[in-house]
Amino acid sequence: LPATVALPFLECAEAAADTDSGIGGLEALETLRPLLATVTSFQWLDRPRTGHSARWQDFGVQLSGSAQQLVFFELENKTNAGGILDARSVAIPLGATANDMVQRRLARLLRLFMDLKKIVCPGLACEDAAFWAISADERPATWSSTTQTAWLQASLDMVGEAPPDNFTWTAYSLRHGGTTAAAAAGVPKHKYLHLGGWSRTSTTPEEHYIDPLASNSPAGMAFFGFLL
Repeated sequence: LPATVALPFLECAEAAADTDSGIGGLEALETLRPLLATVTSFQWLDRPRTGHSARWQDFGVQLSGSAQQLVFFELENKTNAGGILDARSVAIPLGATANDMVQRRLARLLRLFMDLKKIVCPGLACEDAAFWAISADERPATWSSTTQTAWLQASLDMVGEAPPDNFTWTAYSLRHGGTTAAAAAGVPKHKYLHLGGWSRTSTTPEEHYIDPLASNSPAGMAFFGFLL
């Protein structure tokens, strides 16, 4: 999935969050969830289950003070060579340069989503609760990659995008697309390996995720320029 398609998800979420849009409460959460879940998965090169199984405490948003940052902590990951479950914590600094304005915009939207959850469904805005759950009737433990794919499709519908003929975009396309965009932007390999939770010696991105024919784009730079 190209960065040129992923970036409008962020812009659509910003439009939905506009106080003049007339939505609020649960309706706002229902609109923001697929867009933000999709954008964050693209930004962090998430595996499908990683993206939608995030817990309440896995996102950290610091928008003031000297250490302004956006943090994602991944509890679930593949086991390393020693058979021990690895965790991944990636902190994105939020500066004032053009290279990280998308990250600052994303941080503000995640903070808004969190604040809305505290008001609309406070029982789900607590430690170990599913970050993206917005109803007590939902069963996040049963969510699979098809859940993230459904959120992606909802996001595509909201921005009026669709894959080219004979192509299909699924939750896995976010990890493929983000990794390709980072590589095309010239991000050093060790940085996108860390961002995506691969080992330092992994060749998986080049073998399975990166499209070598993809070109750099302003949208790709917007997502990954902060790593240059």
